[in-house]
Amino acid sequence: MMAAKTFWEGPRLTFRALVKKDLQGRYFDWFNDQEVTRYMYNGMFPNNSKRMKDFFDEVMAQKHIVFAIIHKHSRQHIGNIGIHRISWRDGIGEYGIIIGEKKFHGKGYGFEAT
Repeated sequence: MMAAKTFWEGPRLTFRALVKKDLQGRYFDWFNDQEVTRYMYNGMFPNNSKRMKDFFDEVMAQKHIVFAIIHKHSRQHIGNIGIHRISWRDGIGEYGIIIGEKKFHGKGYGFEAT
């Protein structure tokens, strides 16, 4: 399988499409971490494989537009940014961002991504 192509590049971050492989490992764990999800709807319920797969399927069906946030130097997937609950007819959606890797908190990565 070919790696997802970079969609946008900033000073310290690159953005690419969310891919199914992202659902494994640390990305999965972010949504079970109460500190990471403190201000998110996702943190209200335990994460599980079915919820992750359902979300990914919705991204593929264009109900959400989500980009993986990649730290350029380490090539690590550190978070996601996107527009959710999109109404294409009304031209509206909800902005969302998560910097899931705690060692990247408080360093301006969310600001740069936004």
